[in-house]
Amino acid sequence: MMKLSRLVVFLLITSLANLFAVIPAKALIPPLPSSFYGTVKVNGENVADGTVVRALINGQVYSTGYTQTYQGDSVYSLDVPGDDSSTPEIEGGKEGDIVQFDIAGVLAVETGTWKSATNTSVNLTASSAAPLNTPQATPTPVPTQTPIKLPTKLPTATRSAASSSTETVSEPTSAAETFPTLTPAGEQVLPQPTKSVGQPPDGFTAVPKSSPTSIPAQIPEENKSGNNILWIVFILIVLVILVWTFRIIRKSNSKQAR
Repeated sequence: MMKLSRLVVFLLITSLANLFAVIPAKALIPPLPSSFYGTVKVNGENVADGTVVRALINGQVYSTGYTQTYQGDSVYSLDVPGDDSSTPEIEGGKEGDIVQFDIAGVLAVETGTWKSATNTSVNLTASSAAPLNTPQATPTPVPTQTPIKLPTKLPTATRSAASSSTETVSEPTSAAETFPTLTPAGEQVLPQPTKSVGQPPDGFTAVPKSSPTSIPAQIPEENKSGNNILWIVFILIVLVILVWTFRIIRKSNSKQAR
């Protein structure tokens, strides 16, 4: 029985190894950043709001922030990313790397140690004989408005002919569209039908416009059919092994009974 149980365990381990060998390996997730925060003092005094604070590792800048005043002190906050080991480039720090801090071009006395998923307090101090490069406010241009030309109302024009006819053109006072009528002298004029703007021609029925139906955005889902098939195969393999083991144990018990 001990040999049979060892055989079953060996088969299960082999099946699991084959399954995970078939599943494609996913890309490694980059490490979480190492965060730093604290006060900023240069020559023992606060710095102006918006002063640049940078984090450097081996002379390379990996994070940049700006100071602001909080409870009477100049403070900063930086998130230094980590290096992705799956790429040949260096995107950030590694465990144990020394992090230096630059305050508007002046290197701070204090340093930090890069460690993933931590938030470390480091109060920065520096000395500088020259004034710091304080941020300058960028003037915002005032937008100018382009004058809008309004349409000039056309006056009513009347042109008369003394000899034969009189033609009168008048501006419509409503939304209906009125066509000018020529009135010959001594001839009765029948009233002309008026058509509203946007009215369909005779013999046609106006169909109300319906607002276009918005098509819901389809969120692409990750195709997981390949992994589902692999898990189904794995479950089937385990079931077959269990059934086969049960049959072997049953046969061995029947032989012992005889």
